[in-house]
Amino acid sequence: MGQKTKETGIVTARTEGKRQAQAAYRRELLLETAYRLFAERGFRATSVRDITRAAGVTEAVLYHYFANKAALFRAVLETYSPLAEYQQIIAETADAPVEAMLDRLGAAFLRLVRERRAFVITLLSEAPHEPDLASALADTLGGAVEGVAACLAERQRRGEIAPDRDVAAAARALQGGLLVHFLTTGFVAGAGDPAAADALPSLDVVGHGAVPALPPWRKRQCACCSCPPLGSAAVARGHCGSSNWSE
Repeated sequence: MGQKTKETGIVTARTEGKRQAQAAYRRELLLETAYRLFAERGFRATSVRDITRAAGVTEAVLYHYFANKAALFRAVLETYSPLAEYQQIIAETADAPVEAMLDRLGAAFLRLVRERRAFVITLLSEAPHEPDLASALADTLGGAVEGVAACLAERQRRGEIAPDRDVAAAARALQGGLLVHFLTTGFVAGAGDPAAADALPSLDVVGHGAVPALPPWRKRQCACCSCPPLGSAAVARGHCGSSNWSE
């Protein structure tokens, strides 16, 4: 009896696992199909029926995963937005210098925005006339900026950014600069165009200009063990307690 119960449990677990895998596959299929059609036709010109036909599922299946077309678009934006890699990059560069983290963020954004240019153009051109798109875009941008600001605030707490800097404003400046750069180059230039290929060097200005350079006292090192300064310029002591500096 016990063996039979165990076998039944195993079969049930396998069945549930297959169902979950199938559900994940269907949801991903709908997201991929919707992303492609939104990029090709635009949000307004793409119907729920267009998406389900292209995905080979019924409308009932789509509505099982998404309340409506706007909810589907929001999910597509969360998955395929040029900002989608921000949190992963922030986590991966937690111990890297601020400049390296900003470079990674900017490079990822400009790469993805070029790769997904048609979708981005659809989003930017239709959002002013579609409240659902505008809301989704505002939430996505706002979430990305808040994530960067929180990261910079932590770096500031650790002494890597001067204490008097407005990190929230720096995060907005970074994202704003990247968007302006895309609009003045990639928005007009097609994929593979030299203007798009030359985008990454501009990160030196866009990224590093967003968070001002560390003040001179932050660049000092303790003469006895090369540890960085602790506290403010007025305190001027190293982590080891020394006040003997080398520039």
